[in-house]
Amino acid sequence: MSEKKLRSNHTPKAKWSYKEDQRLIEAVNKYGFIKWNEIAKYVGECRNGKQCRERWLFNLSPDINNAPWDREEDEKLIKLHGKYGNKWATISRYLEGRSAIKVKNRMKTLSKKMCLECNIKPHEEKPKPIIIDYPKETHKIYDAAFDFSAFDNIDETFPENFKFE
Repeated sequence: MSEKKLRSNHTPKAKWSYKEDQRLIEAVNKYGFIKWNEIAKYVGECRNGKQCRERWLFNLSPDINNAPWDREEDEKLIKLHGKYGNKWATISRYLEGRSAIKVKNRMKTLSKKMCLECNIKPHEEKPKPIIIDYPKETHKIYDAAFDFSAFDNIDETFPENFKFE
């Protein structure tokens, strides 16, 4: 498929209006949860099936908990993030009614708050490593400066209690 064709099929992202949300709810009630392309036609020309599906699953479904987060949920989220990292879908299974997107967004908000409390800039630019372009013959100078021949006859097996940490 050509790049132009891919672009022409792409529906631009735009904020959902109240009217679109209402039409989406009507369409889901009419068509069910399977015919997302039909639902998109019902909603209007500005939306595709994928956008309708995601809007429903992550925002409008009655199964989604849109209430403000409470302290208990925040604490649970932080613990789960420590255990599972950025596996948002996995974490969302432990937070009833919270979608993976909402879980990710809440963790981002909490991370920013924690950084502010600790006086850390969340996106502080790290210093870039200095890359030195050594001449091709550098390894010969290095080998001449250090005699590693004493290591040639070392037994390559390690004791059973040796730890590589």
